Amino acid sequence: MKKFERFVIYPMLFIALFFSFAGGDLQQTTAQQGAEEHIIAKRITVINDDYESIIQLGNNSSDGGIISVYDEDEKKVAIISSTINGIGGSINVFNKFEESVGTFGIAKNNSGALWVKNKSNDKIGVCTYEGYKYIKP
Repeated sequence: MKKFERFVIYPMLFIALFFSFAGGDLQQTTAQQGAEEHIIAKRITVINDDYESIIQLGNNSSDGGIISVYDEDEKKVAIISSTINGIGGSINVFNKFEESVGTFGIAKNNSGALWVKNKSNDKIGVCTYEGYKYIKP
């Protein structure tokens, strides 16, 4: 064997041995330019550079879709989801204590509605097709 053949043969031998021991459990990744057309998953979590969850996509308790958005402290700040009764969707906004302070969604009569809450989580205002109502907490 010539002196420089060892630099080619031995690395190839080690690579072949590695793949033979790895079997089917080896995960392959390929770099592609462009985007995938279709991704199927039960849940997707987007993380920041510190590996903290900032967005979660998944399903809610009624098997509808839900998108949850978190701040840098991993506290919930917003949720977009389908409603539990299946009549539409809703958007909830949360304060720094993860309490819902505002909701835009579907009212019982299938019209749009906006609910506003105070820091004690009491409803203080409701806006529907009928108009705006102030509710004393």
